[in-house]
Amino acid sequence: NKNSEMKEDVRFCEECEDAPAQLLCPVCKDIFCALCFTWLHRNGNRKNHQPTKLDGTPLDVSEKPDTLEGTTEHFVAQLNANMATASNSVKKTLETKVDNGDDEDLLRDPILEDQEQGKDFAKIVRYIPLRLTSEERTLLSLLEGVLKVSEYTDNVDVSSSVYGGGYGYLFGGGGVSKKVERMRRELNEFFSVLCGLVVVNDYKRGSRLVRQSVADNAEFFQRIFEIGRRFKIMNPDKLRTTYGKLMHILQDAVTKDVLNFDVV
Repeated sequence: NKNSEMKEDVRFCEECEDAPAQLLCPVCKDIFCALCFTWLHRNGNRKNHQPTKLDGTPLDVSEKPDTLEGTTEHFVAQLNANMATASNSVKKTLETKVDNGDDEDLLRDPILEDQEQGKDFAKIVRYIPLRLTSEERTLLSLLEGVLKVSEYTDNVDVSSSVYGGGYGYLFGGGGVSKKVERMRRELNEFFSVLCGLVVVNDYKRGSRLVRQSVADNAEFFQRIFEIGRRFKIMNPDKLRTTYGKLMHILQDAVTKDVLNFDVV
């Protein structure tokens, strides 16, 4: 049918295989959506690659990869433009109502209600955007990397289930207090490895994190964990193994007397 024919004509991004392709990289010989192109060409030699349209023709002067449809920047710009248009419409409507003496029901005006809903929606997309920005994707990669190499669940949960009180039990200590100490030690090691990966990715930012205590970096940890949670909600088929480990870590982190700061 017509819908299936249209679907077959769409060329999808080589990277995410989810969004329709918008750009061709003559050097990489691949096609990308605007967001994936910006993310993959953010540094190194790829930063000098000049994209073209899918047919090979140059982009217009006003077109840039980070402003094309599909990126978070484009969505926010469109939202702001729509809200500005709505504000002008509301202003004209209010002036008309005041001129006509119909100002009694302004608080229940449907246009005003739509504008308030638009503001609420603008607040929501700050925390649940349609797609992650390139910087958020970088942080997500760092989080996934440290989750893959972390042995937190092996050292905390497996040892407790096999040996009862865990390491503390083996060496004559009490069960509960020793497990809390082990959870605190493993969490601090997890946070340290995460900060180390940030140093590799962004030396200036990572150095600032390393110089501070773990508790002083609470806001950074909260943000990166929130990015992982949002990405999982939007992509249930991703992070199949690492997300479970993340949930174990966060559950232990909010346990009483384990940490002296909030990570969620």
